[in-house]
Amino acid sequence: GNNTSYSEYTELNYLYPNTLGKWDFPIGGEPGTQLYVKVKGVNSAGSSPYSNELVINFPAQCTSDIPDNRSWTAVATADPGFTATGSSPPFINTAASIRLRAGTVNTFDIDDYLLGIDNTNNNAIIDENCGQIYLAQNGYHLTSSNGTWDPITGKLILKWETTPFYDPYFKGTTEFTLNASDPVPNTPDIQIYLYSGTEVLINWGQTNFASDFTLQRATNAGGPYTTVANITYPSVFYLDKNLTTGATYYYRLLANNATGSSAPSSVKSIQVQNVLFRPVENDIQLNFENQQGVSWGDLDGDGWEDIASPSFINNAGQSVPPVFYKNLGATNPGQFERKTIAVLANENTAVSRMINIFDFNNDGKLDMYIARSGTLVSDLLLINNDNDWTFTKTIVPTTDNYLTGFRGSAVLDYNKDGYADIFAGQDNSNRAILLRNNNGSSLVDEPIGTVVQDVGLERTISTIDFDNDNDLDIFIFDYANPAKVRGYKNNGDGTFTKITGSPLFDSDLIINMRTASWGDIDNDGDFDLYIGTQPSSIANRLYVNNGNGTFTSASGGDITQVSAAYGSTFGDIDNDGDLDLVSAGFLSNIIFLNDGTGNFTKYAQEEMLTHPDIFSIGIAMCDFDRDGFLDIYPSKGQTNAIDLPNLLYKNTLNPSGSRHWLEVKLVGTASNRSAIGAKVKVVTSSPSRTQIREISARTGYGSANSLIAHFGLGSATIISQLIITWPSGAVQTLNNLTTIDQVLTIEEDVAGPTFTFNPSHNSTSAPIGNKLDITLNENATPVAGKFITIRKTSVGSTPIQTIAVTAGTVNGNTFSYTLSASTEYEKDYFISIDAGAFVDKYQNGSLAVAPTEWTFKTEEAPDLTFPIITFNPNDYISLPKGFGTGNKIVALASDNKSVTSFSMYYRKVTATQYNQVFGSFTSGSSYEYPLLESFFDDMGMEFYFEAKDAAGNTTRSPATGNYRIILEFDDTNTTLSIASGAGANNYQIRSVPFENLPSNEISVLFDELGQPDGTKYRILRYKNNPESWLEYPNGFNSVARGEGYFMLVREGANIKFGSASAPTNSQGNLFTINLVAGWNLIGNPYTVTA
Repeated sequence: GNNTSYSEYTELNYLYPNTLGKWDFPIGGEPGTQLYVKVKGVNSAGSSPYSNELVINFPAQCTSDIPDNRSWTAVATADPGFTATGSSPPFINTAASIRLRAGTVNTFDIDDYLLGIDNTNNNAIIDENCGQIYLAQNGYHLTSSNGTWDPITGKLILKWETTPFYDPYFKGTTEFTLNASDPVPNTPDIQIYLYSGTEVLINWGQTNFASDFTLQRATNAGGPYTTVANITYPSVFYLDKNLTTGATYYYRLLANNATGSSAPSSVKSIQVQNVLFRPVENDIQLNFENQQGVSWGDLDGDGWEDIASPSFINNAGQSVPPVFYKNLGATNPGQFERKTIAVLANENTAVSRMINIFDFNNDGKLDMYIARSGTLVSDLLLINNDNDWTFTKTIVPTTDNYLTGFRGSAVLDYNKDGYADIFAGQDNSNRAILLRNNNGSSLVDEPIGTVVQDVGLERTISTIDFDNDNDLDIFIFDYANPAKVRGYKNNGDGTFTKITGSPLFDSDLIINMRTASWGDIDNDGDFDLYIGTQPSSIANRLYVNNGNGTFTSASGGDITQVSAAYGSTFGDIDNDGDLDLVSAGFLSNIIFLNDGTGNFTKYAQEEMLTHPDIFSIGIAMCDFDRDGFLDIYPSKGQTNAIDLPNLLYKNTLNPSGSRHWLEVKLVGTASNRSAIGAKVKVVTSSPSRTQIREISARTGYGSANSLIAHFGLGSATIISQLIITWPSGAVQTLNNLTTIDQVLTIEEDVAGPTFTFNPSHNSTSAPIGNKLDITLNENATPVAGKFITIRKTSVGSTPIQTIAVTAGTVNGNTFSYTLSASTEYEKDYFISIDAGAFVDKYQNGSLAVAPTEWTFKTEEAPDLTFPIITFNPNDYISLPKGFGTGNKIVALASDNKSVTSFSMYYRKVTATQYNQVFGSFTSGSSYEYPLLESFFDDMGMEFYFEAKDAAGNTTRSPATGNYRIILEFDDTNTTLSIASGAGANNYQIRSVPFENLPSNEISVLFDELGQPDGTKYRILRYKNNPESWLEYPNGFNSVARGEGYFMLVREGANIKFGSASAPTNSQGNLFTINLVAGWNLIGNPYTVTA
């Protein structure tokens, strides 16, 4: 059609056409999706045009309703045009079996679908989806067209044809009809495993036609047997608990259905003993997928190590994406939750060979590099987005240019630029790939040098600083038959030189090297090498590092025995202070215990981890539950008739006085953040022992231990020295640590403590005192023999005092030192500190402080002189009411240094709060303040001045109380209205403030009424002794306080009082009037509230 978004799917250069010229290749897709496919032919001359376009619809998945584990009558026939190539007909089986595969909903096993019609493989895996039947390619046959399943008729039809690998070409059909009843189940096969000191695991294979199982147990070889449990099909194992340690038990199993019970299985016996490693019941044991190794790392940043495993095939024999498990230790110890990474959901077209876990971009989150194999299959780089199990996927360039059956890989910062790089080996004689990390943004292929140009079967890769020159070297363990170990010394400049000069590299030929691990087995400070071979007839190798770039093969001993090894890892599993070895293999997993000198003894007890029926590919250690003991994950290597899932094994040892431990988690800063390539050395004196670990993202085959270095300390309770040598070259040392039995996180720190000073450097007003404070940016210790030197006046002046840094008092990170005498006012001081005066916990010393780097000037002597205010209040006695604008008050303020503020505070006489107004400087020490009518009431204005200097000295004028300006009133301001009227309601009472007037004479006060003649007005006063009325002007001529007067007027008049002044009342006695005996009329003629 019009599709333009095609991408190249694969190149079929390893297939060939069948006898009909057909090429067959399976294409997978997700249910409910659609793919368009076209093909072109290629040869040395070029390419053909593309073929027609084929549309493939992958139907949505339905849960199958095919009866599980029932019996069928099966008939195989040749399709028209084809002749049977096997035995003579009829090709029939009246008791055929179709069983649902564990962990699936529509995938089934068929024991025999050919029934003799074809001489090839008999068994098959089929998928049923919504009535359609598909045959999974098994190397001989594939689906010729969709088969069918009809639940009503109980018929299942399988259509098949030979693959291009089989000749002659043949097509056939097998029809299965569900029988009305089933035969008695087959006799089951069982296996038993020592699970713990009180538990036994019984495991059996899927048994045709069984609906349930009866497990029986006896304590004697001949019985009697009692029923332990009835287990429903399709369960294939049972954990028998609460057994007696030391006792021997005998087990047998019967398979049952409606027709009857099978004969008992063969009897298996076991003696219950304590185990070193016990499987943990969690979601991992739900996984029956075959895997290619395991890697540990905290992928979500919660402080608990998670699991990543490059799965190989599932129960249906199909390739599957890698598997991930989140450690739930924070909330549910020992439990793991399977996690799906969205960007890997469809990555099942290739085989994952190794998951390298490291911080690619140094952002504090662990990323992953997944090495894969296949035809033109690229490796994948997964960048951790936010520690939430979401990743961004990048197709790694260059890696998709090859046909490779296997691909080893390792992580190293080969050029020590602070970013971890990738080395990926190739198979099928293709060159290796060295991928330089481009500052955390991309990977760049560096194709130069023998390390990438030499070719071989590079299935197992490792890196180690074998010669202790602080850069990582590369070792390739060739799978060829036979081959030498290829070592490449890092020259420290980003190049490598092939290593020679030792039998390990020059003459030792080893067949099919499959695994290799490094560790200092004899605690002599360099790394020794274990190599495991795959053939079951070839001995493994142990090479002891001589410390001079050469190795000596350690012949003999248990560790070099034949084991068909597929994985290996060093670790101190018993915390006794030396490295033990655990190898995974085809014959069994094996534990080798170190005696402390590099001699290993095989752990003899056959427990579940070391059972010969368990085949593991890849193995790695981690203290997943943080109890101080290394636990083990061996990844499941193959599917067996009696099949077990993947299992995580917990170390059963308990803390004790002879099993102390320390775990060290490193965080690089100048080095790559994962600290890959860093070396951690732990020195104890009681007992005397030095151990070393190198942080590595690789062990054995396809696996990686935790990036957290684990040390068993035995009986040691004090670590004399903990020394970290970082890839950057920095060395950190911690002395006399008592922090054992815990995880210790150490960040790369190559800088000594830094200082903050008090008084601060370049201060120009340091307070006078006899203290100097030094605050450090981290916890630090003062060093004996180091001093602080104090100088005054100049850098080169004679010191006035020298103080030992150990003489300070400590409060947190601040050290305080007492001077012999207080500092002086307005003096320059210069302080110096010896280099290395303080060391942090890593023994990084502080830098020297020169006298010019801590200098300060002390403050000026205190100013005790108060400002002087000059003001003459007599110049401001009164103002006329309605004085208008333009009036000012002038005052003077001076100081021995400077006046910083000069304010006038004012209020109306009747107000309680003062208002502030700042003076306007005019000249000299003179300031002007405005006088506004709004500042006054009829009583006047009260005010005072306040002057301040820079030292805060304050002068008030007057010192107490206030100044006052009163108002003067003329006759336009003070008027008394006297009205006339005949009615009683017209009488008025008036009070006259005569004391504020120039005179109390009636002729003066009431001159507006004219001369008294008795016809215009009359003023009367009552006299009580003797009683009489007195009349002005004959009886009196003036008014007095306390006397009442009656005025009668013929005509109204406005009486004006001139030259009046405001009363002398102040805020303190605002409404006080002294009265005398008599008739007092109290009034308020002012515009204020009384």
